[in-house]
Amino acid sequence: MCYIILQVLGSLDHNLLLHLALGHVCLMYDLGSRDMYWPGGVKGIPRAIWWGVEWTRFALSSCWKLVMPDFVLRGNNVAEMFRRRLLGVSKKVKKKLRYYRTYLRTDRIHFYGVYRQTFHDNDSEFYRDHLWNSFPEQKSSLPEDRQKFVAGLDLKLPQGMAVFFHEAFGAGSISANEH
Repeated sequence: MCYIILQVLGSLDHNLLLHLALGHVCLMYDLGSRDMYWPGGVKGIPRAIWWGVEWTRFALSSCWKLVMPDFVLRGNNVAEMFRRRLLGVSKKVKKKLRYYRTYLRTDRIHFYGVYRQTFHDNDSEFYRDHLWNSFPEQKSSLPEDRQKFVAGLDLKLPQGMAVFFHEAFGAGSISANEH
């Protein structure tokens, strides 16, 4: 279990870390299949939510020197255990996490788990269909259709930045082999 705990931090995506540092609310979706009951009769909360999200919030709050809320899992204060586990995180991972401290625009980590119990374990088609129904579909791969699709996303890019479309640079562009 300890190895998995340490692995969680190393697998955090750079986009997620930047969004968390900027103070955005980030949600992790997971469906639980276990019949583990929680106080109040709730069941099906995945370990990735009740353990992984809290561990991540603790590690980032510590590395970014933020307000340290109470960290309670299943009725137990785990702050001291988390603190000890954080000592075992590699220098490489700590460096990755600390990098985003520069971009902090918050005093708290807004990372939350969204869950429900599932009865569709190992049903890839069910999850694929669910995912496809949750996101817009890009119907064509023609350059002008891709540009319209991206334009329709209402992106708020920083001043002077643009989305890169390789077609806009034509046949005269430098290939990967030429630099």
